[in-house]
Amino acid sequence: MESFSKKYKITPFMLIFMTPLVSILYNVLKLVPEIKKMTAPYAPVFSLLFNLLWVIFTISLIKMMIQVWKNVHDSYQLVLAQKARDMLLVQEKEVEQFQKNIVKRQEEVYKTLEKALTDSRAGDYATLEKRVSQLTEHLQTNHSETFCSNSLLNTILQIKKENKHQLAEYLRRTQGIELNEDSVFDIQIKRLHEYKRQQMNALYVIYKYLEIKSGKLPKTPITVIFGAKAAPAYVIAKDIIHLILCLQELINQDPEVSPYLNVVMVENYNVTLAEKLIPACDISEQISLASKEASGTGNMKFMLNGAVTLGTEDGANVEIHQFVGDDNIYIFGAKSDEVIAHYEKSDYRPSDYYTKNPMIQKAVEFITGPQMMEIGKKENLERLSSELKNKDWFMTFLDLEDYIRTKERALEDYTDRKTWAKKMLVNISNAGFFSSDRTIREYNQDIWKLGD
Repeated sequence: MESFSKKYKITPFMLIFMTPLVSILYNVLKLVPEIKKMTAPYAPVFSLLFNLLWVIFTISLIKMMIQVWKNVHDSYQLVLAQKARDMLLVQEKEVEQFQKNIVKRQEEVYKTLEKALTDSRAGDYATLEKRVSQLTEHLQTNHSETFCSNSLLNTILQIKKENKHQLAEYLRRTQGIELNEDSVFDIQIKRLHEYKRQQMNALYVIYKYLEIKSGKLPKTPITVIFGAKAAPAYVIAKDIIHLILCLQELINQDPEVSPYLNVVMVENYNVTLAEKLIPACDISEQISLASKEASGTGNMKFMLNGAVTLGTEDGANVEIHQFVGDDNIYIFGAKSDEVIAHYEKSDYRPSDYYTKNPMIQKAVEFITGPQMMEIGKKENLERLSSELKNKDWFMTFLDLEDYIRTKERALEDYTDRKTWAKKMLVNISNAGFFSSDRTIREYNQDIWKLGD
């Protein structure tokens, strides 16, 4: 900085004054006849000197401007580094306070449990019931506001952004797939089976495709990612995969739709891919027909990694819903009792939904429409369409309308990044319930009974 101030500040200004002086001197010599005659042989020298000074001046001025830019850039980088350090210090303090809050809440829970144990031993069941109710309320209360400052929420969002970048880089390198990292990553990865209802997600893609074609553009681009394998003899499952691949190709080839909606079916879905997909997920698709999922573990993994669940009241979704509350999960569809009742009465007829609901009809007809037929195989597409309209063993149409409505609400909520980050944090902080330690302990207590 010192050399800059002495060299690049002074030199150009000296030349500014020197150059006109030389020019004046040169012109004076030309005007005075006696001097002009005497200096005529030296005129080229003066002209050369004049031009040389201008060249030196110009070069010096350019150097000064370059040095000014470098110093401004360095100063800017220094300011950014200082801000980053200050933010890190703030975050460290917040995390420390957060940890203290957790310890405090744990102590409160332990004290309540001890009192409840005392009440139980004393036979004071009225007080015991009251304490259990208080404890439940305490555990279900959203405490996020006490420690959710902007910097902490921004950190959570930044981590998610980095995970999405890592997934995008991995798929680009290994499968040649390009992802829009600024889009919502809506992910459904699991064994492909009709009861898990990948076909319902595919029908949503069709619905969204038609919406965009009609001019209704989403506020945030959407990337729907599937990962699944089907049993070799499971024909309809393979037809669903075929449908998804057709939609992927169709949208990729459509410049009107592809900036706003993308479909990706990752190749050879396995644990290695899951390790990349789960941390990058924004919306976790857990949309099995209620009463069919024994538990599920993918939803737990997604929850722990900050994804927000979109799902039915089925399997572990039930417990996730209990812990995170209505505001931090997106539940849709018929409940287990309703589904079981339909099976008992044999009164679910997909054809009724197909004929009475124009939205369902439009989406299903698209499967065998000219655009899809041009891309896919007629046999696969027509068989899947017929299966949905006439059989639909796992009641896709029963929940489709509510599914689309709920998913649209989740996508709308995603645009409020701070609120969404809080949803992520609530899910992460409540995922501890699904630890294997607790699970094994309860299996032992309730089933194995192997002792302490």
